[in-house]
Amino acid sequence: MPAGDTGAASDPELAGQAPLPPFAREEPLRLRDLADFLKAPVKAFFTQRLGVYFDGDDPAAEDQEPFSLDHLQRWLLNDELIQAQARAVDAGEPLAEVRAARLASIRRRGDLAPGGFGEAIAEELEAPMDKLFAEYREALGRWPQPIAQEMEILFPAQTEDQSGDQPGTQTLAIADWLGGLRADAAGQRGRVVLETSDLVKDRHYRGEKVIRHWVAHLAGNLGEGPLTTLVLSKVGQVELAPLPPDQARRYLAELLRAWDEGLRRPLPLATRTAFAWLKGGDSGAARQTYEGGYNQQGEVETDPYLARVYPDYAALTADGAFNRLAETLFGPLLAALPAAASKPSVSDHAGEGRGASGGGVDRMEAVVKPPGMDSRRPPPGAPRAGAAKN
Repeated sequence: MPAGDTGAASDPELAGQAPLPPFAREEPLRLRDLADFLKAPVKAFFTQRLGVYFDGDDPAAEDQEPFSLDHLQRWLLNDELIQAQARAVDAGEPLAEVRAARLASIRRRGDLAPGGFGEAIAEELEAPMDKLFAEYREALGRWPQPIAQEMEILFPAQTEDQSGDQPGTQTLAIADWLGGLRADAAGQRGRVVLETSDLVKDRHYRGEKVIRHWVAHLAGNLGEGPLTTLVLSKVGQVELAPLPPDQARRYLAELLRAWDEGLRRPLPLATRTAFAWLKGGDSGAARQTYEGGYNQQGEVETDPYLARVYPDYAALTADGAFNRLAETLFGPLLAALPAAASKPSVSDHAGEGRGASGGGVDRMEAVVKPPGMDSRRPPPGAPRAGAAKN
């Protein structure tokens, strides 16, 4: 099938074909490579293994909101504004002036409509920024000392090769550098990350928006001491607590094995649907997330790669691997995320309505605890409750 084929017609038989031989990647994976795979494993199979791209696919849009053009454009403008202000904070520049200058540049490019409508959009873009960057500055203050040296990530893992007459093993590896590290007076390490997408939507945490931060967090806990990761967004924040190195290694090894499997065959895994299944424990919410419903666009409707192989929820779950993959790959991340979050008030966005302490942690903060400390079921391979980490 040539690149550019829309793939409009589904072909569920692809899911039942024998796996291909191991993918011969010439260089180790970067953390971003692994995170991108986890967010869209079927797309990775088509684009990386088969070299097939469907019309309308935008490789630069993987972190953007999968809705209309207006939503994509709004995401891009939000991201541009947030990144400009983050650089200003790091450089000690006046935040308000940098923000105003960036908005003026956006207007000159014609990305905001002239007149009152464009001004209303600009006000919407600006509205949550004071609160977000007050929290950003406060978070940086928890670990006031930047660590100039990036952390080198070198992580190999063994995977099984069952494709030939003589099964064997092969070694996959991650090789990357992790920056943005900081330390407090006691030498404890932290990493503060700004996420353009909202971490909370409809009063629920969006696990799919934490995936790339989770992968980096696991890598950051492989050695050199514990690492806490704090992810901030306009709506909600998530704190990832340090993990023991052996646990981080185990989780990363599972992700690498999934990458190996997913480059041999299109894995029956859709990210948002997997989180919906893990949260609900039954197929009802997961089916609706995948196929859509009243006033809700399904995940398969926004992803031509999923639609090609798994046109409906029945096809996605037919061989039983969906549940296993969801539990193994996303269970450790979801286990400590609350099922729901309080809806922010208008005053929250204005920087008001804080508690008596005046702190910058709002009511939609999630602290990801080490497995075994959560009241819900622990992720696969984790100790039971009460048993002895770009």
